Amino acid sequence: MRVLRVRMRLPILCLLLPLAACGADDGSGGSPPVPEAATPTPASVQERPADALAGDLVASINEPFWQARVEARALQLGGVDQESPRWLDIVEDVRQARLRRILARDAIGEVELRVEDLPCEDSMSGARFPFSALLSIADGDAVAGCARPASMPQPREPG
Repeated sequence: MRVLRVRMRLPILCLLLPLAACGADDGSGGSPPVPEAATPTPASVQERPADALAGDLVASINEPFWQARVEARALQLGGVDQESPRWLDIVEDVRQARLRRILARDAIGEVELRVEDLPCEDSMSGARFPFSALLSIADGDAVAGCARPASMPQPREPG
C-alpha cells in the first residue's frame, strides 16, 4: 500500500513542479517578462562614425552601367557608352546624418548622386558594399546602385 501512495504522488508532483517554477507573484498580475534572444548586429549595420560618407567615393550602377567617382570638388562619370569619362564640377555637396547628396554640373547638364550609409548588395555580382547609391543624370530617373569609399578596394563576389 505504501508503494502505491508513492507512485500516485509522483505524477502529481510532476504536474505541480512546472507551476512552482513560475516564481512568486510580484503583485504585477502578469507573468515575469521573458527575455528576448540577443540578435547579433552585423558589422555592416553597426554604428558608424558620423563622417562615414566624407571623402572620396565611388558609386557603381548596373543596367545602365555607370560609375560615378567623387574626388575633391569634381565628379567623374563613366559608362560603357562613353569613350572617355566626363568630369563635372561639384556645385553642391550636402551631408546629413546618414545621407550625402552631391550635385555636379558641366556644359552638358547636371548629375545628382545620393549616397546613403546603408549596406548594399550588387544586383549582379552579389558583392557587398558599405553604402547604397542613387544616380540621376540630366533630370532622368534615378537608378540604384552601391557605393564605397574610394580608398576601399572593389568588393569581390561572395563564394
